[in-house]
Amino acid sequence: MLVGKILKVICRYCSLASANACAHKCPLVRHVFTSYLDSTGPRIYFPHDLPLVTKTNPFFTWTSSEPANFKCAIEGSQVNYVDCGEGTSGNWSGLNIPDGEYKFLVYGTDKMNNRGPTEEHTFTVGELFAKVSVNFF
Repeated sequence: MLVGKILKVICRYCSLASANACAHKCPLVRHVFTSYLDSTGPRIYFPHDLPLVTKTNPFFTWTSSEPANFKCAIEGSQVNYVDCGEGTSGNWSGLNIPDGEYKFLVYGTDKMNNRGPTEEHTFTVGELFAKVSVNFF
């Protein structure tokens, strides 16, 4: 049973009646098949300790509410999603990202092709501490 998912239930009934070689009727056999159709996409969860300020090569991790194929992007002038793994957890590493403020975006799609909501993490690439200069008269 999937926990925390909205499910649609489809029931199918099958009946079978037959007679044996002596023409005695066999009892009616009835079986109920129940299928659960997943109708929601996976949820992405970031850990609470993701960095808010990083150097030029940020590294982010996440977990998913169910197995999924992940797509990731950094929000800038254009948002181009790329494949970034599959499973119930994932990670992404950026390379040589210029100083500035960004949003890391990730979403998952499950095996039923349900896309989950896009989750975002805002971060800054740059120095960990502000540089302060003091001028003496």
